[in-house]
Amino acid sequence: MSIEQPTRPSALRRYAPFLAIIVVLAVVGIVFAVTQGGDDDDDDTSSADVEAALTFDEAVEEDIDTSDWKNCDEETGRVAIPYPLTPPCVQPVQEGEDNGGATSPGVTEDSIKIVVYNNDPEANRALFAAVGNVGVDLEIEDTQATIGGYLEIFSQYYETYGRELDVEYVLSSGNALDEAAARADAIRIADMEPFAVIGGPLQQPAFRQELAARGVLCIQTCALAPQEQDAIENRPYFVGIGPLPEQAQTHAADFVGTQLAGRNAEFAGDEALHDQERVFGYVAYNTDDGYYTPMIEQFVNHLRDEYDTEIAVKREFLLDIAQNQEDARNFIAAMKDEGVTTILFSGDPIMPRFLTQAATEQDYFPEWVVGSTVYADTTVLARGFDQQQWAHAVGISLPAVRGVQEVQDAYKLFQWQFCEAPVSNNYEVHSQGPLLLLTGIHMAGPNLTPESFEAGWFKYPPTGGQPSTALLSRGEHDIWPDVDLGGSDDATAIWWDPEARGPDEVGQEGVGMYRYVNGGERYRPGEWPDDPLPFFDPNEAITLMEEGSSDEELLPEYESPCGGPAVAAPSGKG
Repeated sequence: MSIEQPTRPSALRRYAPFLAIIVVLAVVGIVFAVTQGGDDDDDDTSSADVEAALTFDEAVEEDIDTSDWKNCDEETGRVAIPYPLTPPCVQPVQEGEDNGGATSPGVTEDSIKIVVYNNDPEANRALFAAVGNVGVDLEIEDTQATIGGYLEIFSQYYETYGRELDVEYVLSSGNALDEAAARADAIRIADMEPFAVIGGPLQQPAFRQELAARGVLCIQTCALAPQEQDAIENRPYFVGIGPLPEQAQTHAADFVGTQLAGRNAEFAGDEALHDQERVFGYVAYNTDDGYYTPMIEQFVNHLRDEYDTEIAVKREFLLDIAQNQEDARNFIAAMKDEGVTTILFSGDPIMPRFLTQAATEQDYFPEWVVGSTVYADTTVLARGFDQQQWAHAVGISLPAVRGVQEVQDAYKLFQWQFCEAPVSNNYEVHSQGPLLLLTGIHMAGPNLTPESFEAGWFKYPPTGGQPSTALLSRGEHDIWPDVDLGGSDDATAIWWDPEARGPDEVGQEGVGMYRYVNGGERYRPGEWPDDPLPFFDPNEAITLMEEGSSDEELLPEYESPCGGPAVAAPSGKG
């Protein structure tokens, strides 16, 4: 594999992160990546009739010998590394066999060209400062070395059909809000003729639009949250780790409908509200062109149609930090005047700070509900909200339960491979692009194209669904009613404990942490329970996973290639 990257420092060890660098970008770029459709609106890129790799289970059914398949654990039928999201083993191209040669732009007989896009810290200095000093490692050398490490791991054990990765790193030419720079960067990268790009400027749809129009896959953060229609129109070029916004809104509405609607506001900070039936207010992020209006309407209509629940006060805001503080004061005044007991929030992790401060200033102490958000469910940022208010917050969280560093899957995998910690304390997010990319290549088969990449992901079996691992799938698996073009599928319930002590997502010890109800039990769409969950009971919730998965969920131990201890992987099977 040809990767230009700095040498990994052998002794560098950082605290466990979560999605910290994306937190920075999401906070300052905005809550959701706005992805517009390309010039071609037809849907001829469907992978329905495209052949992907032959999997282990298919080979067993056809009585095909799998004994010489690459890195295959024949007991599980999956790739033999200690990672819960490993794909099924697939039929390799044997030495001397034809792998199809140049099957797609960026793909030759010998290589697959990949570009890793990073936002230039110098160009984004003001934006990064918006979240303050939270201990995130923003050194570009550390970022590239960590991404390179995970690309090295996955390409070594996953099938690439005789091709090596040819990886180039590119820095943004402007800040994350600069449309002209984003468009120019995408054109510049497309002219390099890569098969795929990992990363992008979160705020700018132009980047994704230009890449899709030129037939280049955009992986992970550049596909953070496209509207479903955009994802359909741009198939198969957007591949993200999280759910589509419509899917996240479905979880949020079902949570409110099953757990809160029609009951009294018992969690409110104002005890006078405890005997009142809940009256809901809704604060949601949108763009100046109304990009997220369909998702906002979906949420409101879902509550009304499925749970006979109305929103008494609805307010939308744009990302304008200079204006948002005044917005918050006006929103809170309207909620208080209309007798709202429970504020539902969908948006970025900055606005709750302004809203909660305004509520305390106005002597108003309602319930708070974390709905479909980006990183408002992280401890590192929630510690900055008004704690008198957030002590009465419940809601949903899409990521899995956080763990101490030693049980974080991405950390363990890096340590197992290299006998050293990841260079960046941002390793969780840096592992996701390589995971998405190499899983798709592995599952696609030797005829690697964007269409076979999607077809391969559609064959990937739903995996995860335990407290430590979110359920991951794409395609048709009877999880969502239509073809699933998102990533993770399930969610867990959380509440804020202002007295809990421990590390945040970047390892800083402090007071105040989210607790995961019932040990982080996860719920698929349509499976949220009707019976009340045990919120605000520390005995029924955890803040961190101190140990790995239970014994019955563990795969066999795999010997470390660098001579470290063998590691057992959670099964991850959905």
